Order: sequence, then structure tokens, then C-alpha cells
Amino acid sequence: MRGKLLIVFLSLTAGVAFTGCRASRRAPVAVNGVLDLRNWQFNRDGSVALKGEYEFYWLHLLTPDSFAVRPAPRKSGFIQVQGSWNGYKVAGHEIGGQGYATYRLTVLLGDTTRPLALKFLDMGTTYAVFLNGEKVLTVGHPGRTAETSVPRYFPQIVDFVPKSNRLELLFQVSNFHHRRGGAWEVIRLGTQKQIHALRERRLAFDLILFGSILIMGLYHLALFALRKRDHSLIYFGVFCLLIALRLLTTDERFLLYFFPGLNWEIFEKIEYLSYYLSVPVFGLFLKWLFPRDIHKSALLFTLTTACGFSLAVLFTPTRVFSQTMVPYQLFTVLVMVYAVAALISAMVKKREGSAIILAGFLFLFATVVNDILDADEIIQTGHFVHLGLFVFIFSQAFLLSFRFSRAFKTIATQKKILLDEIADRKHAEKQQDELREKLHRAQKMEALGRLAGGVAHNLNNILTGLVTYPDLMLLDVEENSEMKELLETIKHAGLRAAAVVQD
Repeated sequence: MRGKLLIVFLSLTAGVAFTGCRASRRAPVAVNGVLDLRNWQFNRDGSVALKGEYEFYWLHLLTPDSFAVRPAPRKSGFIQVQGSWNGYKVAGHEIGGQGYATYRLTVLLGDTTRPLALKFLDMGTTYAVFLNGEKVLTVGHPGRTAETSVPRYFPQIVDFVPKSNRLELLFQVSNFHHRRGGAWEVIRLGTQKQIHALRERRLAFDLILFGSILIMGLYHLALFALRKRDHSLIYFGVFCLLIALRLLTTDERFLLYFFPGLNWEIFEKIEYLSYYLSVPVFGLFLKWLFPRDIHKSALLFTLTTACGFSLAVLFTPTRVFSQTMVPYQLFTVLVMVYAVAALISAMVKKREGSAIILAGFLFLFATVVNDILDADEIIQTGHFVHLGLFVFIFSQAFLLSFRFSRAFKTIATQKKILLDEIADRKHAEKQQDELREKLHRAQKMEALGRLAGGVAHNLNNILTGLVTYPDLMLLDVEENSEMKELLETIKHAGLRAAAVVQD
């Protein structure tokens, strides 16, 4: 019954999550650097992602003034946004992640009466934004060299009031510190109310997930402090803390709201390590739960590989260790496939809790694969791994509550058995006390009987003389003698005394 309820919960969660991601109307995309929104009503259709073909100027950091002169700058072509510029061909050659460029997009509006806003997450790895000729945002400092470029992440919202139905967006982007460069995150345009509400909902969702996972992690650590023999508690607690930390470093990157001056390199190390270390910790968790289904060699391979990647993050700069992300993603998928096979084996063997953990883990596995494909720009469905992690952690909490419920039932049953045993023992002790009392009385009677027998024997010896000697004396006494009557009196008294003793 509990397993069915969990499956229903997972299905409803997935349905709500993926339903919430569907737009009510298909949004237009930019074509040849122009995004036509003249038929798009923000109040009716919602905010829109500025996706599609942007004008692309490789190795140029242009300003709006650059397009006011003739001849206009020569573009390198049109590039898809969202997405990195890695692999884009310029003059027949694929470019890498290092470099700088300018993006340009013209947006045609239908309704210009409402205040609008642009929502930026981040770009790789520093950028400046110009809107209708004015610089409205700078995150970091885009430069033409690694020395002049200052990387930074900080999600921002730009509020503005359109002065015409034509918007010109210009992005200066540079990257010399990461494996990928370019406008890799979606940019959204909508009314100020829509964009701010979107960020507030996202922040609220992330904080709820963060708080839930953090509390779950601390709860398991507290349980481990009370039950140090169960190492699965500490492994799962540490896993939750790592995931909670990663929640603060992705999407809205809420950690930067707490520490706005945090060094970008340190921030990236935290982001990568929170992911890289969670994989081996999760392996240790599964190994402790299902020691017969997880082979030691597989666990050792996972620990060794993860430690190697983590050391690379610790001791190399971001432009180096960021190259390890794709290999580690493949490694993660491999580990998860093995974990699924092990959990299926455990479920077939009817290991306790295997079905519940497998259900949550399959949901997590699906979201991880989705996010890997989305991050590598193979698909564009959005990020769902946070939801997958929450569902998986919920399944573990469900299993924990099930174990505690069963433990409480066992305790109640054992308590009843113990009380019955105590009652039986008290009854047996009472019977023993009664028997002991009877034995004591019998022993006292026996002693008294022995005493009485000894006294009777001694009295019989004495009375024998009182009876025997008068008989002997009567043989010598005449019939009419006064002594005869006295002797007979003595004899009869002795006989009566002997009769009393015999009784």
C-alpha cells in the first residue's frame, strides 16, 4: 500500500512539474537577428524567451555607436541563443570556448504602453548589455584578454519602459576562464510584474527545496549521532548537504545573494565539488543499504574516480577543471545505470526498501539525463534535476518513516510480550512464595513432630517404670493390704499418662 502511494506521489509530482513547463502558446523565435513580437500580447501570452538567431560578431566588442557609422561592422554570421559559441564556425573554422564576441538582436513589439523587463541568468563568463543605445547592465568586465576580462555570475533583472515598438539589444560577451563561452542561458522578456514574479517564484522554489533538503540532511546527521551503527544515516545526511549547497550555486545562484563579493573561482569550485562529491557519497549510501548487491570493486572504482576529478577541481583553475564536466557527466550516467541494475537486483531479491528507493532513483535518473542533455545543448527542456533530487530524498524520507513505523510496531509488540512475561513471572513467583510458605510450615511441623516424638519416647521410658514397678510390687503385696490400692492407683495413673503420650 505504501509503495502504491509513493508511486502515485511521484506521478503527480512529475505531471505537475512538466505541465507547468508547457507554454499556453508557442513563442516566436528570432530569425536573422530579428524577433517579431508584434502579435504577442504579454498580458495574454505571458513572458517570452528571446531565443533564435542573433547577429554574431566574433572577436569584436562592439557598442551601439559602432553601428551608427558606415560601413557597419561585418558580422560573422547568425548564432543560436540560448547556447554557447563552442563549435560555431567562423570563416570555415570551429571556434573554441576562449574569446570574445558581440551579439545583436532586434525585437519588434506590438504593445509599448506597459513597463517591460529583461531577465538574465548569466553568460559565459562576463558580459555587458546595451538596450536602445544605452548600457543597462554589466556583470563582471568583458575584455579582449584574460587579464582584462573579469568573470562573474549574478542573475539580474533590467526594468525599462519602451519608447518605441523597436528594441535593439546588444551583448558584449567574453570568456577566458571557462570551457564554454557565450549566451548559454535563456533571456526572458515580459512585463515587469511577470518577470519579477517569475524570479520570486523561482527563488521561493529553490529556497523551499534548499530548506527541505538541508533539514533532511541535518535530521539524518542527528539520527546518526544517536545511532552510530547505521552509517547509511551519515552518508545520506552528507549527500543532502552537498545537494543543498549545489542548489545555492545553480540557476538563480542564491549563494551570491548571501556573499555578493565571493570570488568567482571559489564559487565555481563550490559548484563543481558539490556535484562531484555527491556521487561517491551516494555510492557509499547504497553500499551500506544493499551490501550484497553493490560490489566492492564497483564502489572502489566510483570513489577513486570521483576523488581524482575532485582533486582536479581543487588544484587547477576553472578553465582547466571545467573541461572535466562532460567526462564526469558520462561517469555519473555510468554509475547511475549500475545503481539502477543493483536496485533492480535488490528488489528481485526482496531487499527491504529496494522498491521505494528504486522508484525515487528512476525519477532522479530521468531528470539527471535531461539536465545533462540540456546543459550540453542537445535538447532545450529546462533543468529538472532539483525536482528529481527532492523526489528521491522524499522517497528516502518515506522509507525512513516506514522503518520507524515498523520499529515502533515492533517495540509495541515486544512491550506487550514483555508485560505478559512479567505477569507470568510474577504469578510464578507468587506460586513459588506460596509453596515456599507451605514447605516452611511443613518443616516446622516436621521439627515439632520430631520434638514431640522425642519427648514421648522419653516420657514412655519414664512411664514404663511407673507402670512396671507397681506390677512387680503388687506380686508381693497381700490382697487386703493398703499398699495394693495405692500401687494400683499409681499403675492406672501411669497407664493413663502412657495413653496420653501415645495419642
